[in-house]
Amino acid sequence: MGKRWKYSRKGLAVDNLAEEFYQHLMVCYQRLGQEAEAVKLYRRCRSVLLSALGVKPSSRTEEIYADLQKRQSG
Repeated sequence: MGKRWKYSRKGLAVDNLAEEFYQHLMVCYQRLGQEAEAVKLYRRCRSVLLSALGVKPSSRTEEIYADLQKRQSG
């Protein structure tokens, strides 16, 4: 997970519209037990995509977010 984390953070710093980086980081946070951070990242992703491109996150990103919501409530 270390390399994935590192490259995703660097990638996001270079291109904050690359949704795959958000997805990878959300999963990393989830695996570290930091669901709240993953949810914050989802909200950032959603905000950036809506403001810059006028689109919502992809179904894959929404699936990751839904899984996070389930874990937080269960």
